[in-house]
Amino acid sequence: MSIVDWCNDDYLSQWLKNTKSQINQEAHFRFGMKGQEEDLQPTPNSDNAKQHCGMTTTKENVKGIKAIQERLIQGKKEIKKEELEALGFDTSKRRFEVRNIEVERDILFDKYYLSIIDKQKDLDGNLISQNAKLYHRIHAIYEGGKREFPFSELLSFNILPLASEIKFGNILLSNYMGIDKSYDITMVDKERNIDNKWLDNSVTMTKVLDTLTNFQYDRKMLELAEVPLNKELEKYFKEHFESVKKSDTSNKGLIDLTIGKDKNKIAIELKLSRKLKLANESQKCRGQIEDYHKQFGNKLILVIAGLKSEMDDKYVSAVVDKATSLGIKYYRMFPR
Repeated sequence: MSIVDWCNDDYLSQWLKNTKSQINQEAHFRFGMKGQEEDLQPTPNSDNAKQHCGMTTTKENVKGIKAIQERLIQGKKEIKKEELEALGFDTSKRRFEVRNIEVERDILFDKYYLSIIDKQKDLDGNLISQNAKLYHRIHAIYEGGKREFPFSELLSFNILPLASEIKFGNILLSNYMGIDKSYDITMVDKERNIDNKWLDNSVTMTKVLDTLTNFQYDRKMLELAEVPLNKELEKYFKEHFESVKKSDTSNKGLIDLTIGKDKNKIAIELKLSRKLKLANESQKCRGQIEDYHKQFGNKLILVIAGLKSEMDDKYVSAVVDKATSLGIKYYRMFPR
């Protein structure tokens, strides 16, 4: 066959037609298909199409599921075969699951027993720890001064209080003895509050610096002036610490940020490298950090934000050298 033949439209069209016909004939022979060529493509509404897409036409027995769940909520763990069948369940199997409930037949007594499959999930099979409404309810009770969460409230959330402990971020619900009718509300990490933020009395230089290294300083932020960038830092630190204050008053003027309170307070002074490249700004910054150091001592952090290439500028380096000589921690923040 020559290249000219392939380029001939009539020849190519006939070849495609013959090939398609052969494919359809082969399919008819192998799979017992009937009808026209179009039958090879299942319609979106056909059962073949639904099976191909992982869909099912079986409807969930919602009424039966709710009835089974209600029995467990009421403390009923047994059910007769006739009752299951009346609720629309197939009892031909010795064991089957109804969302997060296991239904298992006791051959000896010819009845079925109901039990929870995963104690960390509600009756529908959803993780309890991801229930936002329940979290807010526990949060409100704790903030109101109470340290216990009653079992009865869990039932209203379609949850059986069977787990010895349940965690929501830094919130821990615990009942290890199984005697009381409530969970104790405590914190997983005693150095964090109910919102999983570091408590004021647990603030350290290491925790602040570790948190700062995870700040998402990107190219867009590179264009920000000091005040709006400082606001972004403030918002970020408020997600992690109990007390964060912007433009806090110091003995030597306004410091950009303070984290924590009293003896644990850490101060942050923010500067942009593109401004520190100016001689007068560099000189001004060196004077500021020297004054702030007199008040905050080794609890002061100098943050210089900008391009990595700007950090080698002589006036920027002069600021870093000054901070180093005073024992001030400094952090060079580059865009990611």
